[in-house]
Amino acid sequence: MRLFSAAAAFALTMLLGRLLGAEGYGAYAFAMSWLGLAMLVTSLGFQHYAVRAIPPMLVAGRPGEVIGFVLATVTLVGALSLAATLAAPILVSALVFSPDPRMEAALVAAAILLLPMALNQLRSGLLRGLGRPEAGQLPELVLQPALLLGLVGTVWLFGIGLDSVTALRLVFAAATASLLLGVAPLLRTLARMGWTHPVFGTRTWIAGAIKSSFLFAAGTVMAATDMVMLGQLSTAAETGLYGVAARFFHLMYLPALAASAALAHEASRLHAAGRMLELSALARATAARTALLALLFASACTLAAFWLGTIFGPDFAAAKGAVLILVWARAAEAVFGHPGAVLANTGFAGLTGVLFAIAALVNIALNALLIPSFGAEGAAVATGLSHFLLTAAVFGTTYRKLGVLSLPGWAFLGATLERKAVP
Repeated sequence: MRLFSAAAAFALTMLLGRLLGAEGYGAYAFAMSWLGLAMLVTSLGFQHYAVRAIPPMLVAGRPGEVIGFVLATVTLVGALSLAATLAAPILVSALVFSPDPRMEAALVAAAILLLPMALNQLRSGLLRGLGRPEAGQLPELVLQPALLLGLVGTVWLFGIGLDSVTALRLVFAAATASLLLGVAPLLRTLARMGWTHPVFGTRTWIAGAIKSSFLFAAGTVMAATDMVMLGQLSTAAETGLYGVAARFFHLMYLPALAASAALAHEASRLHAAGRMLELSALARATAARTALLALLFASACTLAAFWLGTIFGPDFAAAKGAVLILVWARAAEAVFGHPGAVLANTGFAGLTGVLFAIAALVNIALNALLIPSFGAEGAAVATGLSHFLLTAAVFGTTYRKLGVLSLPGWAFLGATLERKAVP
């Protein structure tokens, strides 16, 4: 599902690049980046907290608490999303989000996406917590991208004019349809539990959600910084160029997502069992595969970088420098493996979040320094370097705290250093 979602997102970028041009796509990407930041507030982190909060309720045989959790979270997220949607035009008119009116118009248009997208994320988290991860993620990772790709493809096929605001309205249509189609599995799952009187623990749930979402929030800020600051400090065209380059950056992260899926559960299990040598061996083996995949991805992306004008349209040929910087920064980052999945799942999620937060501040400072002079390529250097330093810091912290070495290969060195692993 993630592979399909990534492929659909890449195809969508190709179509939107041709239909909107660099400036129009820049406004669209700028608005979508701000949307991700806004959903930190409207979702309160419940989509992640649900995955950890619901299973203990089920194990303890408290279906009323599950029903109460679903009702409370849907109500809170829905109310916050509606309030933010209504407040968006006022905030944009009162504050300067970008010197380009087209960017701010796209930002206002994107506000209508807050409700369906926040509820979509929450529905996914609820179903994952209820033990149905495939049904939970299918609408978000498959249905919505497929619907949006179909809508934009139809516009392109019939030669209909498109601007960034209309493109965002198409996203709203796809997100709303995905939300409606995804409600049925949630209702069926709850019905199988047996409807009962809801039990509420709203204050405890809010506190737990906010606390547990710190790492995700820091990561979201880290991911959105470059696009948001380009929109504030540069032009729509430069933002559009970087939006295409960032798509390659996201593709390069697929090996790390695979590593995270392989490591997250096993890291927690092996750590709990005190089997640290096995955990270190697993981390190194996973790192070797991640590094190899990253090298293959980087080679393919490098070839594509010389054909950007053909793939996305002539406006985007100038994105080559930013693409190459981001792609090979990510390849260099893969040398450290994926230590974040180890550190965050062995009792150090808070410390991992602190490292992400520091890296986000470094990213903000570097973007502020480099964007005014170098535009998209400056943002690429800032983001690539920040991510590299973050992974290096997490790698070092993982070794200091756990004795786990996640470098690929280097078996002779690993055998020596693993002896220091914390039992």
